[in-house]
Amino acid sequence: MVRIRLPFDKAEYSRWVEQAEYTLRSAAQDKSNCYFSWSCLKVQQAAECALKALLHGLGFLAVRHSVLRLLNQLESRGREVGEGLRNDAMTLDRYYIPTRYPNAHAERAPYEFYNERAAQEAVEMSERILCFVKEAAEGAR
Repeated sequence: MVRIRLPFDKAEYSRWVEQAEYTLRSAAQDKSNCYFSWSCLKVQQAAECALKALLHGLGFLAVRHSVLRLLNQLESRGREVGEGLRNDAMTLDRYYIPTRYPNAHAERAPYEFYNERAAQEAVEMSERILCFVKEAAEGAR
């Protein structure tokens, strides 16, 4: 089987990674202002955009919302993904729906289930994924 390596799509990568960085900055602001559930949701979104940046840059379709699934997609295409990132992705995926919807928890509003510690840890997880993406993109160019 012959593999054809497409040139790295810098424009598409940049568009997605810039959105990821913007969203991560917004999440940090929400954390600082005690909007912890929104911060947790946004860091999941930032990680999702970052991974989609790399996939799009490499010429692959990326349409799902699961951070873990996007990491698996990269791994199936030859990118080494460590266990630490996989654990970060699983945690971030848990912030995708229950941070927003009042019926995600049996009682009380979603914002009552998230605190500064959760938001800080989530920001750090998303930062690790963004760093992974940037390093992988540098190697792909």
